[in-house]
Amino acid sequence: MHFFNLKRTMLIVKVHSLSYLQAMNQPIPEQIAGFKKLKGILMLKCPNCGKASVFYTPKKYPLIGVPIMHESCSNCGYRFHKEPGHFDGAVIVSYGIAVVEGVIAFLIAKNFVFGLSASNQFFFALIVVLLCAMWNYRLARVIWLNIFKS
Repeated sequence: MHFFNLKRTMLIVKVHSLSYLQAMNQPIPEQIAGFKKLKGILMLKCPNCGKASVFYTPKKYPLIGVPIMHESCSNCGYRFHKEPGHFDGAVIVSYGIAVVEGVIAFLIAKNFVFGLSASNQFFFALIVVLLCAMWNYRLARVIWLNIFKS
């Protein structure tokens, strides 16, 4: 019980010291800035300001259908559409994400779901990859925007 309270206290002190650094206009440590950038990528936010969404979000079923990107950031005006063919490389990023998801799904099916044949394990991984396709599309484009921010 005491160990948990100590960890919680240390976390509170870190959060308060970060707020203090921001209030005093001190540079934020690189590790925290990296986590903020990763959070912005996973939340599909603008690579420039990190506040506005890159994609339109439909009211119902946000991961079904082809995602539509905003032309520019509603907060800072950063243009998402650079030139024709700018996102061609995002296909490779999406492929890499899909391979990682497929391998993880296959390993989960192999090690934790007993009684499946190798072909069923493969189909399980394939279904996971197909279900994540629209998320991969969005994530790959935001990663590509963050790689080539200028």
